[in-house]
Amino acid sequence: EANNLFFSGPDRETRKVGTIGKPVNCDARIIQPKDDHPDNRSGGELAVRGDTVMTGYVDNPKATAAVLKEGWFYTGDLAVCDKDGFYTITGRKSDVIISGGLNILPDEVNDALLSHPEIIEAVTVGVPDDIWGEKAVSFIITKASALTEMEARIYLREILSEYKNPKHIHSISDIPRGPSGKADKKELLKMLQRDSLPLPDSGAEDLAKRVLDIASNCFSTPMEMLTLDTGYDTCQGWDSMAHLNFVIQLENRFHINLQPTDIVNMDTIAKAVEVVKNRMETDATG
Repeated sequence: EANNLFFSGPDRETRKVGTIGKPVNCDARIIQPKDDHPDNRSGGELAVRGDTVMTGYVDNPKATAAVLKEGWFYTGDLAVCDKDGFYTITGRKSDVIISGGLNILPDEVNDALLSHPEIIEAVTVGVPDDIWGEKAVSFIITKASALTEMEARIYLREILSEYKNPKHIHSISDIPRGPSGKADKKELLKMLQRDSLPLPDSGAEDLAKRVLDIASNCFSTPMEMLTLDTGYDTCQGWDSMAHLNFVIQLENRFHINLQPTDIVNMDTIAKAVEVVKNRMETDATG
């Protein structure tokens, strides 16, 4: 990491709140991940070189080659550099969540959640997903007043791009931490696995309600704002990515396989209910 290589001093020339300061006795630049070209104005991986930078790992040439390239040490820190030459750490490269080919920075999601007056702690992790590769899931601790997942998701829609919004937000009473005090992400994933039990099938009589519930979650829209007549042209959160997630959730919840024609025809929630009902009956009769 970039410890001891930057200095933020007491005067205006060397200090800016929120940054790690300017390089000290070393050169620094920010590397774009796709083609290893330097671009200090855009976010990327922080690389440094100089006499105070390490020359390699002991008896581990493979690890050394992974981080030392043409004299530059790739720190693994994600950073940006402003026009005055001050660097700001935005996260760790290893923490980036790649969902559907798009990068999501957990710290950006956490900061957005923490801007809500009722949220006092937030941790976002990447969870393996068969469709997206990974999906973002957040854990929050709130104040005494109850904050629902839907309220938190609606709040985030005003701050983050849709693809950055976590697929689920879990309110918990305590965040497990490791010896260093950092959130124990492995334990959070274990908690998620323990709590993510399939809901029992309560029968076809509440099919519409269950589809509405799935739609509410996928489209980040309160249940009371949805009706069976709600369609992709009247629901703000019903975009192409949300529609795909809707299809996946319907298949998982009702244990069905929707056909391409089914997916295209689901332009309203009522149509989705009809499609699911027909597919369940077809599967049941073989």
